[in-house]
Amino acid sequence: MKKSASKFIAAILFAVFFMAESAFAHPPSKIEAETKGETLTVTVMHDVKNPLKHYIKEIVVKVNGKEAVDKKYTGQVDNDKHLGVFEISGLKSGDKLSITATCNMYGSKTLETTVK
Repeated sequence: MKKSASKFIAAILFAVFFMAESAFAHPPSKIEAETKGETLTVTVMHDVKNPLKHYIKEIVVKVNGKEAVDKKYTGQVDNDKHLGVFEISGLKSGDKLSITATCNMYGSKTLETTVK
C-alpha cells in the first residue's frame, strides 16, 4: 500500500473514532441549587460512563448579573452528577442567581433562580 493511501486510511479511522466518541457527549440534564446563608450548593445532573473523560468542566455563578464564581474542574467524582459548594459573601434572600454548568465535550445548561 502506498504511503498516501495509508495516511488517508489512518485519517479516516481517526475521524470516525473521534466522531463516535463525541456522539455520546451531551450537556447537563438538570441543575439544582440550595442556599443556606452564604453557602450555595449546586448539583448538576450529568450521567456519564467515564467521569474522568466526560465531565462538568466549569460552573459559573452570577449573583444579580455579576460573576461571583467561575470554578473549573478536570473530572467528575460521580457517574451521574457533579456537586459544587461555594461560599458567596453577601448572598441574601431575593438575590437573583444564574448558574451555568458546562460539559467538557458538548453543551451547557443554565438555571435561573432567586434566593429564598
